[in-house]
Amino acid sequence: MSVRFGSKSEVLCGKICLVVDEAIDDSNGWDFLLQGQTVVQLGLDYRFCLRIEGGTEIVIQTPFLLRRECSSVRIDPEVVTEHAHVLPLLHQRVRTAAASRLGLLRLTFHDGHELEVAPCDEFENWQVTLPDGRLYVGMPGGDVASFPARA
Repeated sequence: MSVRFGSKSEVLCGKICLVVDEAIDDSNGWDFLLQGQTVVQLGLDYRFCLRIEGGTEIVIQTPFLLRRECSSVRIDPEVVTEHAHVLPLLHQRVRTAAASRLGLLRLTFHDGHELEVAPCDEFENWQVTLPDGRLYVGMPGGDVASFPARA
């Protein structure tokens, strides 16, 4: 059974799913429905930001893993010399973007890159802001908070 409210894509699941425009909420977590959308801008400072066509913004505030094929590199957004590793993500198309209920954020891209942000015990580790203003935040200790769209 699935419940749909303004869905952008068909959802086939054997469990209860809630589809709300750019996100599917199920018992495992959230799928942000960014498939095929392009990374149009990267923001690099004390955090790492991906701006996706259509208006979604993903901000990473703690160290994360970037993988491709057989290699993996840990990137700390606060270390400027590590920023070069993320530059190939610019103009890449998103394959998947999902967050688990335990606070793990994972993005995959059509060129084979995978980005993974593990939960952090001390800090908010990531946030996803959808075009309508809905906000999802990876909370300290591995929880996820969600906030409604702006009125």
